[in-house]
Amino acid sequence: MTSLVVGLHEDTNACAAVVQTDGSILGAVAEGRLTRQKYQAGFPARSLSYFVEQGWSHSDPHAAIVAANPLHPLPRVLGGRMPSGERDFLAPLQTAHLAWHEMLFRSAALRVTTRAVSRRALKGALGRAATLVGHHASHAASAYFCGPWAEATVVTCDNMGDGECARAFHGRHGRLEPLWVASAWNSPGQFYGEVASLLGIDPMTAGKVTGLAARGRPDDASRLLRTRLRPRADGRGFEGPPLSERHARARVWQQARLMDPADVAAGAQQVLEEAVLPFVRAAIEHTGCPNVVLAGGVFANVSLNRAVLDLKEVENLSVHPAMSDQGIALGAALLHVARTRGLQPRPLRHVFLGPSFGADACAAAVETLGPGFSVERPSELSADVADLLAEGAVVARYDGALEYGPRALGNRSILARTDDPAINEWLNARLDRSEYMPFAPVTLASEAPRLFEGLRQAQWCARFMTVALRVSKEVGPEHAAVVHVDGTARPQVLQNEDNPGLHAILSAFYRRTGVPSLVNTSFNRHGEPIVCTPAEAIDTFLGAGLDALALGPFLVRRLTPVPRG
Repeated sequence: MTSLVVGLHEDTNACAAVVQTDGSILGAVAEGRLTRQKYQAGFPARSLSYFVEQGWSHSDPHAAIVAANPLHPLPRVLGGRMPSGERDFLAPLQTAHLAWHEMLFRSAALRVTTRAVSRRALKGALGRAATLVGHHASHAASAYFCGPWAEATVVTCDNMGDGECARAFHGRHGRLEPLWVASAWNSPGQFYGEVASLLGIDPMTAGKVTGLAARGRPDDASRLLRTRLRPRADGRGFEGPPLSERHARARVWQQARLMDPADVAAGAQQVLEEAVLPFVRAAIEHTGCPNVVLAGGVFANVSLNRAVLDLKEVENLSVHPAMSDQGIALGAALLHVARTRGLQPRPLRHVFLGPSFGADACAAAVETLGPGFSVERPSELSADVADLLAEGAVVARYDGALEYGPRALGNRSILARTDDPAINEWLNARLDRSEYMPFAPVTLASEAPRLFEGLRQAQWCARFMTVALRVSKEVGPEHAAVVHVDGTARPQVLQNEDNPGLHAILSAFYRRTGVPSLVNTSFNRHGEPIVCTPAEAIDTFLGAGLDALALGPFLVRRLTPVPRG
């Protein structure tokens, strides 16, 4: 009998997922996409309610409830109302958080006690018992069971979870064999978050540090920052400063504040890679398997992922598309299926696993528009959108189910031509964003091999925009808006089966212009999650001053163009 397994995660990036006991994925959503609070922490009540609306009730007596072990107590105690210091990695609260995780790592009794408290709290919230599984085991399961290889070297790395920051596994025969674990005390994720905080960047958007790094010179800063993070001699863990130096007034941060921010970012990126690459290499040497799958928030760093791909020990690479804690509920559910029913890896073909709204909801949304817009229901929507894009318009696309994970992959995307580097500055201003990395390209799979180096080994990453690849000599000014100063881009390589609607637009654009790529950036303004509902799409379209909106079957055009100056 096939029944449901509901996975939960309660910490920052609260989320939920539903799978069947044969491993089929029915849905996955981050709580913040529904509450409109980015990185929402706490119990994923709205996500569970959405699943009930779909007929996937967690109260079904045949359903299993599985939670990634929430041993960080603040989200539960505060009900999602996290203090601001939770997002400042140099604040005393974060230091206390780090010390708590170190105690968890060192004390089996504390882990047992905290799990018991978590079980009772979950039973109170759910009205029934839940199974708890490990944080990093859940990350690993998301990567392995959604990956393309029956045997893989599996590595997880994040800020911290259950007192740990990283784990290595050998995935084979549908099982994850744990190899070794690193304490959260000297976490690469914590280190990178500290640098982000130093630079005035929210650690939850530390990708800005990655973008800034390509503009700096790392040497002086890396020598300084190696006092904060370095690999253990055997590569199986990390070393760093004692508790007495874990504060914003530490001498290393005082010195770093005198440096150029780009140089600090470049040094941090170099130190991060110097620490994490030996961990990955040691895992491959132990398993003997060159197929590598990664998960955990540290692997949201697309430049680090390229460095992993460049290791001579790596033949193929896959990064789970929801590598952060947004993906951990799905991993928990799949891990439970694997342990109780048996499960083999099954490649994740797409990430459109969230709420979907039909033509009637889209029609109701466009009726709220005032004067100054035209609304059509064209018979050839993809052709009309491609014409607008070819003419230089910026078009938002809203269609089908919401994406799972941090990347917009076409259903909640803003599209534009790739030949105007000024589009980055203009669009970031419209969206209230401050970015140091250009927008990503979505590129036809038929043309991508001639544009990006290393694509064969990273083809599963490139489907989901999770790795930066060096661009080839064939990439010219027609791609100027999507190539970073270091000669890389983080592509979404698109096949028709991935997203037929977006593929039709891109194919039509290619026929008109000879350019097989478009800018693809997420449909949201700064500080907001990616839009979920048609009403949110209309609101963001209006607020950002975009030229057009493809909303389900409708095409909305602004009658008076918005100046680009």
